[in-house]
Amino acid sequence: MILSVKGRKVAYLKVISKIKEDTIMNKEYKVENKSDKSIMLLIILGVMMMSDYLLTWYGINHWGIIEEGNPLLKWLFEIDFTLSLIVRIIMVCLVIVAIYILHKKSERAFKFVILFGITVNFIIMLLHFNWIIVLCEMVCHY
Repeated sequence: MILSVKGRKVAYLKVISKIKEDTIMNKEYKVENKSDKSIMLLIILGVMMMSDYLLTWYGINHWGIIEEGNPLLKWLFEIDFTLSLIVRIIMVCLVIVAIYILHKKSERAFKFVILFGITVNFIIMLLHFNWIIVLCEMVCHY
């Protein structure tokens, strides 16, 4: 009888150990999944920032239909395209790296900054779509 109780106890401990193991593995998976989401958000922000630059450059230098709204970046659209593209890529990379470092320090601050950045860039994209629609209407009417 005692032998069977010990056997049950050992089996019970193995089951508990397996449950704990699965739980730990699940938590590790969730952390990796969160990290993947964070990387995806950083990529989205970077793509939005570069799209803003390219659409702004095109709207200013090719069509002359818009102006740069940020006085600190106005000079970027007055220099050679290749040089300004390189400068903008460096600027975007610095922003992404800074936000990534913030992610390692504070998840809450990261969420605020990344959502703020994506929201601002989304609004800027809406402004771009507005002038693109106006431009399309102008071209279609001629």
